[in-house]
Formats: sequence, C-alpha cells, structure tokens
Amino acid sequence: MFEKLHELYLDGQIERFGEALKEREEEGGDILILRALRDAIAIKIDERDRIIDDISKVVESEELDSLRLSTIGTIYTILGELDKAEEVLLEAIKKEPVSAMALIRYGNVKLLKGELEEAQESLLEGLQKEELAEAYLNLAYLYKLIDKEEESIEFYEKAFLIKPYSRKVSFKVVEKLKEREKIDEFYEKIDAEKDQEQDANQKALRLLALGILGYERGDGDEALLKIARASVIMEENEGIRDTYIDYFSKEERWWVLGSRLLDWTERYDRIKEHISLAECRIEAGFLEKAKEGLESIADRIDSEKLEYEMVWAKYYKENEEQEKALDILEKLHEEYPHYAPVVIQLSDLYNSLGERRKAMELLEEMGEGIIPVLIRKMDGASELEREDVQKLEEHLDRIGDRDTRISIHFALADGYDRLADYSKASEHLRRANEKTFERLDYSIEEFRKEIDDIVEAFDAQWLERKQNRNSFDKRPIFIVGMPRSGTTMLEQIFAAHGSVFGAGELSYVNKVINLSERIREKSYPESLAKAPRRLIEQAGEYYLRLAKKLYEFDEPILVDKLPHNFMHSALLLAMFPDSKVIALRRDYRSIALSNYFQNFAAKKGTLGYAFDLKAMGEHIKDYLRIMAHYREILPTDRYREFWYEDLVQYPQEKIPEVVEFCGLEFTPKLLEFYKNKTAVKTASILQVRNPIYTKSIEKWKNYQELLAPLIEIVGEEGVYEDRRS
Repeated sequence: MFEKLHELYLDGQIERFGEALKEREEEGGDILILRALRDAIAIKIDERDRIIDDISKVVESEELDSLRLSTIGTIYTILGELDKAEEVLLEAIKKEPVSAMALIRYGNVKLLKGELEEAQESLLEGLQKEELAEAYLNLAYLYKLIDKEEESIEFYEKAFLIKPYSRKVSFKVVEKLKEREKIDEFYEKIDAEKDQEQDANQKALRLLALGILGYERGDGDEALLKIARASVIMEENEGIRDTYIDYFSKEERWWVLGSRLLDWTERYDRIKEHISLAECRIEAGFLEKAKEGLESIADRIDSEKLEYEMVWAKYYKENEEQEKALDILEKLHEEYPHYAPVVIQLSDLYNSLGERRKAMELLEEMGEGIIPVLIRKMDGASELEREDVQKLEEHLDRIGDRDTRISIHFALADGYDRLADYSKASEHLRRANEKTFERLDYSIEEFRKEIDDIVEAFDAQWLERKQNRNSFDKRPIFIVGMPRSGTTMLEQIFAAHGSVFGAGELSYVNKVINLSERIREKSYPESLAKAPRRLIEQAGEYYLRLAKKLYEFDEPILVDKLPHNFMHSALLLAMFPDSKVIALRRDYRSIALSNYFQNFAAKKGTLGYAFDLKAMGEHIKDYLRIMAHYREILPTDRYREFWYEDLVQYPQEKIPEVVEFCGLEFTPKLLEFYKNKTAVKTASILQVRNPIYTKSIEKWKNYQELLAPLIEIVGEEGVYEDRRS
C-alpha cells in the first residue's frame, strides 16, 4: 500500500494520492507518514507542529525501511528542517536494501546545503539504482552551479524525457534550451528516435515532449495534436491530462477542451478537472452549466479550495454579480496577500469597477518581481517615467516563455507610446504582433467568402418578407462596428439612461446562427436567409430568453454591443420589429492602430486578423464593403451610421442625435457615463472611466510608417472627414 501511494505522489498524481489516502481509515505509521506528506505539500504551515509531531512518533515507535525514512526526510525538507532531514536520510541510506529515493533525496538535501561533492556522489549513486526525473533535475542544477553548462543541459533533457508532464521539469528544460537556442536541435533528436520506442507509454511521453517543444517553436495546431494524442494513450496519468488542459487553455480551444473535460470528469471524477471544466464553460459563455458544476463539488473541496473560489469569483464577474466576486476575492486576498493570481484578479476587478486607486495600491504591495503585476502597475500609473519602462524591458533578457515575452512587448509598446517614443513603441508592437500571428491560423479567404455570401443573401426585399412582427416586452439596441471603434463608450452612455440596460457583448446572435445551421442542416447565411419567417421569429424569442436568463433586469431596453454583429445587421432588424442598429464608424487608421496595440484574448476567434497589418487591411476592406451594402438596403429609421470622431468632438450635438434616433429622451447626465458603476470587461476598461476626450483621434499619425502596409491596401475609403471644419 505504501509503495503504491508513494508512487502516485512521485508521479505527480497528487489528487489521486490524496483520494487514495482518504479511503484508508487505519491509523498506522504508513498512513501518518503519507498524511504528513500530503499536508506538507499543501503548505499547511499552520499545522506544521502537528505534522512534525506525527512523523516523530512514527520514527520513535516503528522500525522503518529505507523508502519510508526517505519520505520522512522529504517531509522535513519541505518544511525547511534541513538538518533533521539530513539526519533521517543518512539513516535511510544505511538501510539495506537502500532505496534509490533515499540516495536521491539525501543528495538533494546536500545540494540545498551547498555541499556539492557529496550531493553529486549521492545523486549519481541513486541514478544507478533507478532513473528518476528528480535526480536528473537536481544534477542539472548542480552542474550549472559548477559551470558545466553542457552537462547541465544534458541532465535537463533526460529529466524532460522521463517526465515531460511535470510543470517544474518542462518549464526548466524549455527555459534552458531557449537560452542556448537548442530547442530545434533537441526536437529533431527526439523526433528521430520516437519510432524506435516499442512501449506505448514511452511513445506517449515522446509525443508529449514533441508537443511541448513544438509549441515553443511555433508549431501551433501540430503541437496541440501531439499533446492530444499523448493524452489519449496515457489518459490515466493526471500529469498528462493537466498538460493537455494547460495548452488547450492557452490556445483558447474552449469547445475542444470542454468536450474532453466533460468525459474526464465523468470517468475520473477528479476535482481539479471539475474546476477546469467550470472555468472552460465560463470562457465559452455557458454560465449556468458552470454554476451547476461548481455547486456539484462544493462539499468535496479540500486542497483545491483556492482555485475553486477563484473560479467562483470569475463566474460572478461574468454574471454581472460584481459584489459577490469582490467579496470572494477580498477574502482570498486577506488569506493569501502575496499570491499573484489573486492579487491580479482582484486588481482587474477594481479597475473594471472604476476603483483605479484601490487597484494600484494592491499592486504596489506586491513588489517588483512578478511580470503581470509590473505590467499592470505600469499601465495604471498616472505618471510614467522612462525608468519604469526600462525596468520592465530588462526582463526580456531573462524570460524564455513566449506568451510572457509577448505580454511584455505589448506593455512596452504602450509604455513607450505614453513617453512619445514612437519608434521604440513601433518596434515592440511589431515583435508582439508577429510572434502572436505566426501561431494563428487566420484565413482572409474564409472571412471574405462569408462576407460575399451575406451580401448576396440579404437585401431590402428579404427584410420585408422575413420581418418578425411579434411584439416583445424588451427592445434591443445593437451597437456594431469594428473592435476599438467606440462601441464600449457608446454602450456606457446608453447605460446611464434610466430606461436602458447595458448588457455588454452578448454571444447570442452567434448561438442563433449555430442553432439554425443544425436545425436547417445548411450553412449560414443560407440557414436563415432561406428559412421561413417563423424561424426568424423564434430566433428573436430565443435571443431574449437567453438574455433574461443571464441578467435579471427591469429596464425596457437592452443594449448589445458585440462589435462583429456588424456582419448580421439585416438579421438583427428582422429578429425584432422595433430594434435599432447603430453602426459606429471610425477612421480605419485609428481602428487599425488601436487593434494593433491590443493583446486581444480572442485570438482564435474573429480577432485573429488584428495581429497582422496586411490581414487587418484586407479585413477592413471587407468590413467597409458590407457596411456599404447595409447602408444601401436597410431602412434609415432603424439602421444608421455615426462617426466616433463626431461623438467625441461634438458630444453636445451628436450624442443627443444618437439617443433620439433610438426613441429616447436625451438628458445631460448621459455625458457623465464615466461615473457608471457597472463593470467593464473589454479592452476599453480604462478609457470609459474618463470623460470624453479627443486625444486619440489623430494618434495614428505618429505611426504612419508602421501602418504603411495597411494603408496601401485600404486606401482612402473609411477615412474620417470632419464635416464641420
């Protein structure tokens, strides 16, 4: 029993280790040792004395073999009791037969104490008995200390091939290989050797290693496929499943990930995967399902309590229950004041609620060593010094992780822009966007074909024939346009009106489209363009039913500001007899620059174009084409274009015009929309907490050279002209 549970711990399958431990009711020495190990891993420092007392009793009362003594040595090491650990481990390596783990753990303690020769001797002796990733990892660190870099890299590689699913091992290996520019060389070596493996599990480990290294090389879908195949072969291994979750989350493959997690939670019923499934559902917009999943495991949370509470906070934020999210995060911050993910999530929530001072105070407490904290501090600083930006820039030489480097480049671009160093800002923008785009699979042709099909399918006669004539108790207003065209600002203006509920960006039009494709067994737009009017009526009913289920609101008017709904303007009007569509325009050069500055989360969706100026130029051309089509065919009393530049330069004239177009009475308080206390989730979070400003109107002129490839594609169409000047 002891050996089997110890093996689960050693393999990183901590949850299975903990669950197997719970099933045992006896109070013998083995159970006490393993419980102490579990509690030490969970960093239950408040129980430190109890843990030490438990294992001391076992040592005094029982004759223990080498493996059991080595486990006790590990517990002392985790608790920082190195002298006590050394004493127990010295006894362990004198026992016959001596355990490989005893030798390796003794070597680890000697390494921690700086006694390198003894550490090396013990680690190598342990490896002769059994090849373990932990031994190779410790030797790699030891050889680095004595300036034997080549040997150090070799030991890192060996550790990686044994346990590529260990986050600690894979992070270290990738970091070191990047430093030495040897990822390609190691990848090719593993790839050449993979077919020589006869054992299925060893093949799976090689596949996983290739997937992880391939991802770092920018192999994208091919790397994910290798990780997925490894997770099928060795599905029972928690570490491999965790690796799958990590990488598919990074790539925002929520639908694929959700399907696997649904299967895994049913078959393995593992708490961590239940939590990951809930988070996946939140990201995909299935909030009710996420809530059900979290509630179903409420009485089983133990060591995963922190992650569980953080996902609840994310759920409440997405469900517009900001006070509940705030309550959870503030309590977690009291308990874990220096845990970066809690601090970051709480500071982001403060920012979304307009509490910038609180957000900055929180970040200031964290010091200078955590990259996401540094980025947020720099972003939130009212006055920025060049030293602040250079301090972040210094981290580029020390960071190997691709995603972190991309985040740093985006932050530096913003920092240098604020310092008016447009050349440096352009340099970092290029690097950030190029590194992101090379991993995406965005197709200009697919988007163009979709626009072609929509233009052909929807005309003025179609709207007359298919118009829903049923009445609803809620009236939607749709604000559409390119991302970063001012849709968030305009939604917040409407939300300041007592008759309007600002719902943010709702995904329900896409749900309507997906459902129509399944019902009609045809692709969109044909699935709705050639559908009977009754289906259009049902689409409107379905949309409002989803909105009411998500939000309990009393206001008679609902504003949906999902920008890319611009593609479906005819459908939006047909679904509701009294809906309005506001098509928000902005000089395309300003839109392009603002998009290029954003490290958008939805890289895998409709925003893939935003990371390449040529792709963005082609996308904007198609956007302008469909806008021109709708301008020609849709009724002007229900569909109207407004320019962002007009709204911010002439708010006293233009904002009343927009509001009155929607059948609402203008009041001066609408110009104080920035005082709204509703949470803002989009990239415009900081801008909409300020009064209307005009400084961004001609910002693109500072980046004309950078934008040249895009301007050459789009030309003069979509350029703003101040008709009052």
